[in-house]
Amino acid sequence: MEKDFNYAKRILVEKAKNPFISQTDLVYNLLRDDITLSYRGLGSKINQEQLGSLLQVSRSPIRDAIQRLVEDNLLIKWGKRGYYVYIPTMKDVTYASEFRVAIEINAALLAMKRITDEDLKALRAEIQEQETQDPRDLSRMITLDMRFHERLVSYSKSKYIICSYQRYATQFRQLHNRITTANMCGIILSQHRDILSAIETKDSRRLESAMRMHLNIAEDFMQAPECFYE
Repeated sequence: MEKDFNYAKRILVEKAKNPFISQTDLVYNLLRDDITLSYRGLGSKINQEQLGSLLQVSRSPIRDAIQRLVEDNLLIKWGKRGYYVYIPTMKDVTYASEFRVAIEINAALLAMKRITDEDLKALRAEIQEQETQDPRDLSRMITLDMRFHERLVSYSKSKYIICSYQRYATQFRQLHNRITTANMCGIILSQHRDILSAIETKDSRRLESAMRMHLNIAEDFMQAPECFYE
C-alpha cells in the first residue's frame, strides 16, 4: 500500500499558497517534493492508482504531472513496468559536479566581494544549525547543505548565475540523496567552515581551493565510496 506521505496536511499548505492551483500542478509539487526531500527512495515505483486515491484526483493530472517529472529527470519509465524514481548514474554525478564547479566557484568569489554583514551572519547561523543536527538524520543534513549552497549563490547578487543554479537545484538534491552518508556529513560541515573562513578573510585563492575540493566530493565518493564509510 502506498504511504500517505502526510498528503492531507501538505495539500492544505499547497492550496494556502495558491488557492487556484490546478490538480496537475498540485500533484507535480507533491511528487517533486517527495523525491527531492527523500520521502521516496531512489528506484522506488510510483503507484498511480493508489496515488490517485490518496490525493483524490483523476488519472489525467497524475499522468501529466508524471510526464513533467520525467522531463525534469526525476522519474524514469521502465517499459511496461511503470514509473520509478530516477537513480543518478556516474555520468550524472560527473556532469553535475562539472556544472557546480563552473557556477559555484564564480558565485562564491562574487559573494566574497558583495557579501554584507547580515549575509555573513546568516551563513554562520547555517553552519551553527548544521553543528547541532544528528548526522544520522540524512534528509535534514542534505537540506541544510543545499540551503548553505543556495544562500552562498544568492549572495553573488548575479541574476544569471542564480537562475542557472536554481534550474538544476532538484538534480543536485537528488545526487545528494544518493551519495550522502552520516560519516560524510562531518566532512561536508568541515568544508563549509573552511569556505566561510575564506570569505571572512577575503582570501580568494583559499576560497577557490576550498570550493573546488568541496564540490568535487561527489565525484570522489563515486570513484571510491569506501573512503567515506567508517
